[in-house]
Amino acid sequence: MTPFEQALKLYGYETTDFEHDLAAHIVSGYVVCTPEAIAFARPVRRDWKPDRFRDISDVEPLESADCWFLWLLCGKLEVAARWLPRPLPWLGFARRGKAVKFLAWERFAGLRKADEKR
Repeated sequence: MTPFEQALKLYGYETTDFEHDLAAHIVSGYVVCTPEAIAFARPVRRDWKPDRFRDISDVEPLESADCWFLWLLCGKLEVAARWLPRPLPWLGFARRGKAVKFLAWERFAGLRKADEKR
């Protein structure tokens, strides 16, 4: 199953509409879609209140953002992150309504280097 097919399957079990989220990220965020990954991401600030992360239209200007918030990721994070305009200090995500978690970009950079050696 491709990452795109995985994303469609995931949305089949959720009430959120895939096309709505896709369009919102095309307008105010970033969409990455390759044979190895699909991701919806937007620049945010790590110090935001939790409710702000749930609002797809709430985007921090890239110049003042310190975090990429991954609304959706299926496939390889390493591949999706290569297509983002630039690294930010943090990557954030929340699984199905749970609290937002953060991963330091530096830690991720090590994973990406390991993946590139394969």
